[in-house]
Amino acid sequence: HCLVWCGRGHGWEARSESANLPDLHRIATTIQNLPLTSAAPRVAVVCLQHGSRLAAELLLSAGIALATVAWQKRTSLKELGGSIEQSLASGGVIILITAGGGAFGQVLQQTGVAGLIKDLPDASPALIVTLAFLITAAVRTAQGSGTVAMITAVGILSGLATSGNLPFHPVYLALAIGCGSKPIAWMNDSGFWVIAKMSGMTESEALKYVTPMSCMMGLVGLIVVVIGVSVFPMA
Repeated sequence: HCLVWCGRGHGWEARSESANLPDLHRIATTIQNLPLTSAAPRVAVVCLQHGSRLAAELLLSAGIALATVAWQKRTSLKELGGSIEQSLASGGVIILITAGGGAFGQVLQQTGVAGLIKDLPDASPALIVTLAFLITAAVRTAQGSGTVAMITAVGILSGLATSGNLPFHPVYLALAIGCGSKPIAWMNDSGFWVIAKMSGMTESEALKYVTPMSCMMGLVGLIVVVIGVSVFPMA
């Protein structure tokens, strides 16, 4: 499900540089065989033909969003381009964080960390959710991003949720991971600085109030999850 280049037309040419990837090579070959016309490249058509409906829908949504912004602002193209540039920069950071977290989780899986917990389904439900909480909290504290921490923990523990051997519903595992993304908010967390600066607190004051608050949020959530998985496992 990939979007490769564009259809032929208006100077666009389909090039195949994916000989080692059969799927991409097949898509590029199909694009290259499209009849050459003076019409606009048929990007959406290619996406739909190869099952990438999501890519086509995202392209359509982006086009509608751009048209809406242009209609509402009614400014010059330069000012509109500046607004779009800021939005793309923010979105790019989110994409990098998400992709980095997923890659980190895959690295941990390849190093065999996930194999160390293959016998966890035989442990108590409370122990499993607590371990999920601790793994997420450790990654969160080390690098500061709750998103990366959750995606990393999911990469490590996803085998448990999909194995069908869990003694409880996987939603508890997801809740424990979510709670683990709260502690510990400190200097390496962008949210920590947002709260501190917008509240007018100094670094020491933020560490005194924001950090304990994040820890309390995570621990209270974990207690609720442990109680729920022990009383209502929904297996």
